[in-house]
Amino acid sequence: MFIRRTTYRLAPDFDTPDGQAQFEGEMRANIRPENIEGLISTSHVPNEDGSWTVVAVWETKVNAMAAVGRIREEWDRQASRLVEGPLIETAGIGIWEAG
Repeated sequence: MFIRRTTYRLAPDFDTPDGQAQFEGEMRANIRPENIEGLISTSHVPNEDGSWTVVAVWETKVNAMAAVGRIREEWDRQASRLVEGPLIETAGIGIWEAG
């Protein structure tokens, strides 16, 4: 699996419960696992400092990298609602289960 973690902060005019809900709803409508190969799930998570993080779980790094352009377009479309561009971090993970 591969994780893409994107942290963002809404601009003051949009940093309200309704503004966050609208932002999240639009992102979820435009970036859907059933429409992007290898995307397993996404979750919007609030951070203690008022920022938000989107955790996207991918089948592979190859899938995640192939979708970068499409996802970047969505973040660019939402740029007017953000304080600054999103911070993107990635990591591969391994899963071990006891036999």
